[in-house]
Amino acid sequence: MPSAPQRKSNTEAVIDLVQLARETAYDRYIQALMIKPKDLRTDFLVLAAFHGELARIPLLVREPMMGDVRLQWWRDVVAATKFMADDAAPDFGSPLANHVAELIVRFPTAQKAFLSAIDARQAELDAHAFANSSDFETYLDGVGGALLSVGMHVLGVDEEEAENTALRAGGRAVACGELALRLRRLASLGRLPALPVAMQQGESSSPQTSEAHSEQQISQAINVLAVEALASVKAYRELQSDLSTEMTLAVLPLALVEPYFKALHNGSSRQVRADNPKSPLARLMTLWWAARRQRI
Repeated sequence: MPSAPQRKSNTEAVIDLVQLARETAYDRYIQALMIKPKDLRTDFLVLAAFHGELARIPLLVREPMMGDVRLQWWRDVVAATKFMADDAAPDFGSPLANHVAELIVRFPTAQKAFLSAIDARQAELDAHAFANSSDFETYLDGVGGALLSVGMHVLGVDEEEAENTALRAGGRAVACGELALRLRRLASLGRLPALPVAMQQGESSSPQTSEAHSEQQISQAINVLAVEALASVKAYRELQSDLSTEMTLAVLPLALVEPYFKALHNGSSRQVRADNPKSPLARLMTLWWAARRQRI
């Protein structure tokens, strides 16, 4: 009878964490490297890797049911943390799941944020998900602000009115930017979210097959996302003078929103990867400069 697989050592688990974060959520991986003090970086690597893991699920499956199964597994992991003791050593058979559980045990209020991030990805599995503007706003808050809020807690940022307002604005902008980069992949799976276009034009819009999606439709969707994203960036900047350095680090991916939409509008052909028009070096330098200036 084969023996049960041994849990990886902490060093091996962290190495896996770094690799997953770098491969699936490069921007948030770089954010983690900018965090000070250094002993908080592992928590941000967990957030980056979890964000990347969730983000790739809808893009890896053609049948939504397969994505549903994976997302439900993550819901079960997060829900199970409610019953864990403070000194428990979780073993879900996944280094990332173990790290997520340990983070939630230390920050119990983060459980809701993790569940919101999971639920938001459900929308990318269903072409009918964005039935109204409220659904779309819930998606933006879940994809963008949920895990950024956990980063705020890790950094000890006070949840005052200005910080919460800035977080929501920054999270929505980040989510719009990330969705804009994913539109072609989602369209190829028959899940192009047409609601933002319909919202702006005041028209109803029904889901179409992937063959029916044109470049014009994708460009329209990018334009609508850009309007929302840049308005949110502006709203964040209006509050920035009253925010702490830690708040800037918590929402650091926001620094890439404007560069992404500028590149998308310019139709940049120098794509290092099919889903990102900015090179890893350019992204690193943008985030480094924002962290150094302590401003978005």
